[in-house]
Amino acid sequence: MWDSLRIREWIARGERVYLAYLQGDGRPVEVGGTILNLVDDDALIVRARTGLGLDRTVVVHRHRLLYLESLSDRLTHFAREEFLLDTR
Repeated sequence: MWDSLRIREWIARGERVYLAYLQGDGRPVEVGGTILNLVDDDALIVRARTGLGLDRTVVVHRHRLLYLESLSDRLTHFAREEFLLDTR
């Protein structure tokens, strides 16, 4: 899940990502956005898109991250699933 080289490539390309992490109170949250920076290979600074069309900046520490995926990886996965469903 945590691949520093891949994360740096996503930052350079401005790749949209989806991630899930634990908030300070232990509740999980999932957001989509753009990684702005990788801090000391231990935390991500993410510009998260909210449902109201507003952006917020979130700092996600590595030990709180549950899930991280780029939009292009997610679309490839969905396209593969659709193909498998269509061929049945």
